[in-house]
Amino acid sequence: MKRLPWVKYWYADWSGDMGIQQASLEARGAWHETLCLLWHEGCFEHSGTPEEWARLWRCRYDSVTEILDEIERLKIADVQKNGNGVVTLRSRRLYREAKAREDTRLRVAKHRGNDAVTPNVTVSVTHDVTPHVTDRGQEAKKLRGLEVQKPEEKTFEQDKPARLSDEEWKQIWKAYPRKLGKAKAHDYCKALVKGGVEPDTLLAAAMNYATYMRGKEPQYIAHGSTFFGPSKKWMDFTNGVPQEEKQPEGDPDIPEWAANPPVPESTLAVPAVVKQLEKDLPNE
Repeated sequence: MKRLPWVKYWYADWSGDMGIQQASLEARGAWHETLCLLWHEGCFEHSGTPEEWARLWRCRYDSVTEILDEIERLKIADVQKNGNGVVTLRSRRLYREAKAREDTRLRVAKHRGNDAVTPNVTVSVTHDVTPHVTDRGQEAKKLRGLEVQKPEEKTFEQDKPARLSDEEWKQIWKAYPRKLGKAKAHDYCKALVKGGVEPDTLLAAAMNYATYMRGKEPQYIAHGSTFFGPSKKWMDFTNGVPQEEKQPEGDPDIPEWAANPPVPESTLAVPAVVKQLEKDLPNE
């Protein structure tokens, strides 16, 4: 039975049920916990040993037998005791609603032309049945000998988005040279992998960046959140360690003679003339 996203809880029926009103507080609480369990499991009955019922109801083990006998005696639910000690509780309302939904599903499927659908008397439906509709146009093409091209059906694995595993993330973070901004870096890496980037690409970028920054001061190494963040710094290191570009010496547009002009000889002789004059002048 498919679980509904909400619970049909009729307060008037709960308050007007004579069996509920006559039951003890322990029995009423136990049955309420059972209804919550049935909704969570998406079914109308549940089986368990007395020990399991005690853990479910959060009560003492010696109280389980009394609660079960009280529920059965007041006809709050259908109680079935098996020979192996397993006890099954069934909600009559949930069973009727499940059976009504199953009958509706079969009626709709039959109306759409799926005669192969058979009713499920136990009403333990776990999946929806897609009715088969016969296409007369395709049948006519087959009779004429023409091949009918059917669209390729996507499998679950094809539709499943990529996911960064914990082991892949540990390898990436272990290779990264500076262990700061780990939480944000993890979120960025998961988003990148979900967007189509291979985890091996991120690992290679981290290893290449560690090689590139080897021997440099820590303050010059980017945090993990910066490296894998919106700046996309990691993309510069996916294909290896980038080579540092050498700055050109001088301006290539200026000719060599203009960049290094010759020094006039008169300029070189000025210091010698000054020194000679200092010697010839009398000392005052």
